[in-house]
Amino acid sequence: MSDSKTFVACVDPDDPTRWMELVAVGNSHRIEYLRRDYVQPPGARADGVKRAWARWLKWVGRGLYGSPILWLFHVLLPAPMDGRLLVLFVCIAVLFYASINVYVVLAVIAWRAQKMGRPRLRPPHEDREPGLSRATESVAEEAPPPAVGSLVRARGKVAPLSIRSLAEGAVIRDVWLTDGKLGRLTNAVAFAVCAEGQLPVVLSFHSAPSVYAPVAARELTNVLPQLTERARKLWSIIVSEPTAREADVLAIQPGDEVEVIGVVGELIDDVRQFSVDGQDLSLTVEEGGAPGSPYRHDSRRAGVVMVSSVAQPVDVVLRSELASRKLSV
Repeated sequence: MSDSKTFVACVDPDDPTRWMELVAVGNSHRIEYLRRDYVQPPGARADGVKRAWARWLKWVGRGLYGSPILWLFHVLLPAPMDGRLLVLFVCIAVLFYASINVYVVLAVIAWRAQKMGRPRLRPPHEDREPGLSRATESVAEEAPPPAVGSLVRARGKVAPLSIRSLAEGAVIRDVWLTDGKLGRLTNAVAFAVCAEGQLPVVLSFHSAPSVYAPVAARELTNVLPQLTERARKLWSIIVSEPTAREADVLAIQPGDEVEVIGVVGELIDDVRQFSVDGQDLSLTVEEGGAPGSPYRHDSRRAGVVMVSSVAQPVDVVLRSELASRKLSV
């Protein structure tokens, strides 16, 4: 039976400048620190404005470097053209020194924001595109099996690997606090992606995946009953602040058509009976690539395990043709 995993991302209590991911599997826990592009450091927006203004200051400074040429024209040109060039030179100089003053103010604001602020999680679905174009390896049945460690891409329907997956209603439920982006909770269970002419791809989660799907804004009181008992206990880690009342929820369900990209962790000789992370799993795939009943027996078929890790989380993209249904999840 496939066991679900719960991932909680929150601020590190020992170092408030970084975020950590608490991974819960069964009764055991471990801590991983999130990679840099998942975390927006404190004062990032103020620092971005300061950097943009620095680029503007560079261009104004280049104009000032060329201003001595104006003095040459000032000597050669008759009045009143020479007076106009003098005014132009003064304007460039005033603009340059005024820009320096603005830069100093922005630098102070950015420094204060970095000292007084705190990091926030940056949801992948908020401002990043999935990295599907980065994958070059194929999982087609007629092609050689991809090498372990290679980046592959696959598209197909979600096939659960246990009755429990069907009972829970979603193979991935991704919950983000919307009040200040205080934290994230992801509940995931191993599943397969099946399609005609393609090796079955089994997703194994060592870290929370990057989920790209329509977002449903929900009240926390409506979200908590959908989580597992273990997830509800861990949820208290990131909802301790009284201002947290709403959450963005993304879900992937059995039967959804998805596109995934990730690193190959291992190859499967026969998907009818295999083991991933100490779990005995099975998948029956009918002719045409559709998932069949787990109690039926078909011919031997190889497969691929795609692993989601902190260093390389799996991208899971819900295709647009099924997206409208997800708005009510």
